Amino acid sequence: MEQILSFVLLGKKGAGKSASGNTILGRQAFISNKSSKSVTPDVVEESGMVDGQQVTIYDTPGFCDPEMSENDIQQMINEKVFQKCESGVCVFLLVIEADSFTADERETVKRIEKLLGENRLNQTWILITGGDKLNKENKTIKEFLDENKSLKELIQKYSQRYHVFDNENQRSSHQVRILLTKIIQKSLGLKAKTLELEEMKAEMKREKEKRKQREEVAERAKQERKEREQELKAIEEEHAVVFLVALLVLLLLVLLLVLQ
Repeated sequence: MEQILSFVLLGKKGAGKSASGNTILGRQAFISNKSSKSVTPDVVEESGMVDGQQVTIYDTPGFCDPEMSENDIQQMINEKVFQKCESGVCVFLLVIEADSFTADERETVKRIEKLLGENRLNQTWILITGGDKLNKENKTIKEFLDENKSLKELIQKYSQRYHVFDNENQRSSHQVRILLTKIIQKSLGLKAKTLELEEMKAEMKREKEKRKQREEVAERAKQERKEREQELKAIEEEHAVVFLVALLVLLLLVLLLVLQ
């Protein structure tokens, strides 16, 4: 049975969580707009195939939303996310917009880290949204981080586990493929290697079966060719006998005519 990869989107309201979920799935699965007001009042779960991998996305309500208490959000995430997704491979995406990393945003990160706990932080990535803004400003992510020391230090704290999304270009599967590759290489570690080994074994088995089928087809073709050659040879030999008999009969008739 294929292992499902779950993504949990966490962050401040308006950071681009829902848009990031849409980018990952490559479709409009979550309601998203550019307003600073939260548009996800409850945990929303959507699934799909992403680059051949079965993926489930959990979009969560935004922190620092005056219309929702932090306790309600935490309880909601505990009940509807943690208890469901962690039976498989679960990755937490801390969504931060490519803007000034304010004191308010830093406080939000601390609250989310407290909610996740030490063990889950090892499976947490920083997802920076607003890659389109950086492109318009002709600015690299390195230049942006150099200008935002606090965010750069946060990324260093997470051992460089970060990625940048351009949610204005949601049809670009390349940025999603890079994120999946990073996660498989860095976060999943031995699990990824085990999955890769299993896939290699399965591929070798499939190749062996295909090779066996090709050999059987080649052997049948060889046998059929041999049988046709034998049939042709038998026909040729039969024709040769008929020709010799006809020739002998003709010679006898000529001899009889001569003797008369």
